[in-house]
Parts: sequence; C-alpha cells; structure tokens
Amino acid sequence: MVAAASCSDGSAPTPPADDCAADLSTGVAEYGMDDLVVRAVLPTSTNRCIVSNADSHFVAVAPGVAATGRLFVFLPGSGASARNYRRIVFEAARSGYAAIALTYVNDVPVGVRCALATADCYAEVRREVISGTDASSRLTVAWDDGIEGRLVRLLQALESLDPGGTWSAFHTGTAPRWDRISVAGHSQGGGHSLFIAQSTGVFRATAYSSAGDLVPLTGTPVAWIDAPWATPGDRRGGFTSERDEIVPYAGTIEAWTRSGLGALGPPTAVDGADAPWGGSRMLTTRAEPRNPGAVATPHHSVTVVDGITPLDGGGRPTFAPVWRALSFPPP
Repeated sequence: MVAAASCSDGSAPTPPADDCAADLSTGVAEYGMDDLVVRAVLPTSTNRCIVSNADSHFVAVAPGVAATGRLFVFLPGSGASARNYRRIVFEAARSGYAAIALTYVNDVPVGVRCALATADCYAEVRREVISGTDASSRLTVAWDDGIEGRLVRLLQALESLDPGGTWSAFHTGTAPRWDRISVAGHSQGGGHSLFIAQSTGVFRATAYSSAGDLVPLTGTPVAWIDAPWATPGDRRGGFTSERDEIVPYAGTIEAWTRSGLGALGPPTAVDGADAPWGGSRMLTTRAEPRNPGAVATPHHSVTVVDGITPLDGGGRPTFAPVWRALSFPPP
C-alpha cells in the first residue's frame, strides 16, 4: 500500500498511487426512505489506502426536489460517527442539496492533542486532519485519510454509483470545489468547518456547538480565530446551546464575534422566535434535549445530534429552520 507523500512546507500533498483505487463491489448499501435515496458507503470502498476511522459515510439525495447545484458536507464531532447526524443530512437533501455526512479522523479532540503545546498546535492539527499535509507532530494523517482526500474519493465513487447525479461538479481532480460546498460540523467538526472557511472561500460554513478552538483554563479563543477570513461573515454562522457542558458559552460568543460575525448582529436565541432572527449569524438555544440521559453532555449535543436534538409534533427536527438558514439556504 502506498501512502500519500506529504509536504512540510504546507503545499498540497501528493495524491495516492493507483493501488489505492476504489472497490465498490463491497461496502456500499442503498435504500429508499420516504422521499430520499440514501447510501451508506465504507471509506475503504472508495479508497483502499484508508486505514482508520472506517465507519460508513452517509449520502442522501431527494430525487423529487429541484437541485440547487450545491453540496452539503457534515463533519461529526470527536469520536462520533456519521450515522449520528443523519437528520441534518436528510434535511439538506430535502432542501435540494446533495448531502453527505463524512467519516474522518476524529477519534481524539483537537484540544487533547494540543494539551501543553504551543498555541500554533491547534491550527497545525486541523490543517493535517483536513488536507493530509504534514503540518503537525501530534498526529499523522496521509492524504488518503484527510477530510479533503476522503471527500474527493467519495465524490468519485458516487459518480459511478449515481451516474445521473451532479457529483463531478463538486471537485476538480483531487481538490474539492469548496466554493460550491456548504461545510458544517458538530464540536470538533464545527471547528474544522470554520478552519476551512478561514483559508478557503466556501459557499457556507457552520459551527454547531463549536467555538473553533479555546485555550484550556482561560476559555479564550486561540490565535487562528483572529487571522483574515477567506469566507465573508454573511456566509458563516454558528448555533450553540447556552448550557453547553463542554464548550464555554462565553468563549464561543467571543470567538464568533472576533471572527467577524458580531458585525452581523448580536447573539440571538431562536427559542420561540422565527427566522431570520434579526439577521444574526450567532444563534443560541436553551431548549431541553431529547433523551438527555443517553449521553453525558446532552446540551452539547442538542443542536444537531440525532438522538438528542428535539423534534416537533410531526417528528421533524425542531431546529430544521435554523439548519436551513445557516447551512443550506434556498438559492
């Protein structure tokens, strides 16, 4: 097995050799669910050089809905699987987006990897997890295992699995077309979404229950939050619980504000109110989690995790309007 070459100077890593080619004869399941076509695809089926975090990606499209020409990509939180976030993926599909929950290298929180390290560690770890560039001594992620590599190989696989789809529009060779992609994530995944949006112009970027990165003990934002942003503030946003048990609320609002979101309005609660919430891109909730005993940190999960986020009387996610406003708005 040939791993990708990596570049310590921050340049793009070399994609893998042909022996990493896809094998879609196994590890792929397709099923219908109401108005959706859903696929579960093992990462190893899209690229045989993927060796870690091999739970299935989840992909959804709504054939009866007019396509927007956009892709929604959701990145799970630390230790979580793509299957924990299918509700938001399904809502994105029903909004006309091709939609993916992507499995990636998320087994250890970025803050744990960077414990007792310099402030630069956070950006270095995120850069390696996302691109497969040799940026950090705290972990080793080849191009095959990086978020971008996994996404590109999944899109290439979907071109074969769903030849009538628009998957080829979302990458150019081995690079995602981020300008056509709405990237979002929960917790660690939300931080990756923000980091991508800082260095690259994306269609949308949303952090769910994530400040990006906060310094332990002080709860203040790390330095990369203050760097220039390639994606303007009106294409970014965040949604968090004011009672989050893991990510301090005050630090979250400070980070979002310093990133430029404060210029678009103050933090605004969505509870009992309708969109567009004054145009704010910093949205909050004090809603009670569903099944609060199922996880140790239910308020951290309430914004988007399937078994915890509340449902309305019809069984649809209560926060679907928030998800649509921030992550997959109509064209």
